[in-house]
Amino acid sequence: MMPIVGTVCFFFITIVESNGILVLPPAQTIARGPSSAIPTREITPGVFMPDAVLGVGGLRCGDFIRANNRQDMEEVERIHTMIVNMTTSWAELGGVGFDTSTEYGSNRQLGQTLKDSNIRSDQFTVYKVDSARSPDWDVHKEISNALAELGVEKLGVAMIHEPQGTRHLEIWRELEKEVQNGRVQALGVSNFDEAQMLEIMSISTVPIAVNQRQMNLRQRDDQVLEACKRLNITYQAYSPLGQGWHGVLQDPAVVRVAKNNQRLPAQIALKWVLEKGATLALQSTSRQHMLEDLDLWSWDLDKSDMEALDAEVTAF
Repeated sequence: MMPIVGTVCFFFITIVESNGILVLPPAQTIARGPSSAIPTREITPGVFMPDAVLGVGGLRCGDFIRANNRQDMEEVERIHTMIVNMTTSWAELGGVGFDTSTEYGSNRQLGQTLKDSNIRSDQFTVYKVDSARSPDWDVHKEISNALAELGVEKLGVAMIHEPQGTRHLEIWRELEKEVQNGRVQALGVSNFDEAQMLEIMSISTVPIAVNQRQMNLRQRDDQVLEACKRLNITYQAYSPLGQGWHGVLQDPAVVRVAKNNQRLPAQIALKWVLEKGATLALQSTSRQHMLEDLDLWSWDLDKSDMEALDAEVTAF
């Protein structure tokens, strides 16, 4: 499988409705380039995001923070090596989309992979900005540091990590300046509900392109998913396989549909998310699992499969 190729440019065409809320025009349907391993979709005019990005934080973020706090440099180095290995595998298999944050402590390792794999020109990085920093924290300095550590000239999406009182409104205004100066191509939010998205949109001059939020067969928010569709905001699902105690992969309907389609339960669970119109923020340290995760676009679930899976889902 070959990486996504092509130059990503950006510009903004916006529509202001009578209520003053800024929204994007309808996004194009998912596009597949002739040599793309992973399809892309247009999240804002001229900016295309892969339908699957590899998260470099969640699996080991807590381990890294704890090891760093206790100055266990051997453990920190082990985690850093694991991050280089997993991101290198992703790049070798055709993945060019990554999800990271300074909070994860992995920017330099991801930057090493981008350099060694020679995909800097093709990479698309979703970068989360921590909204809970101290009042004197400078978002522009954080973006500068992230670009330097990653070794890239621009970020695909700069995303506010979580809503935080009115603080996220201030951060959004500052991030808009990063779009205007060309260091960020699009803006997004994470863990925002419909009301919080509308709050951002009421003061924005740059539309929300992406909302990254948990979504899997056992946990989803239909209201936010439908709001994103209505507002032309791409829903990016993190934890698309759930977490161990939710038992997504052991669900009888998932196992049954997987058997009927001669697929793995994980592939069925991920395909369900895609069929719902969302994109994926994946987490895996296994090259074999990555291969399986990338084999999602050559087949479809039929209506009866989706109905069987939907019947098993518990919404928030």
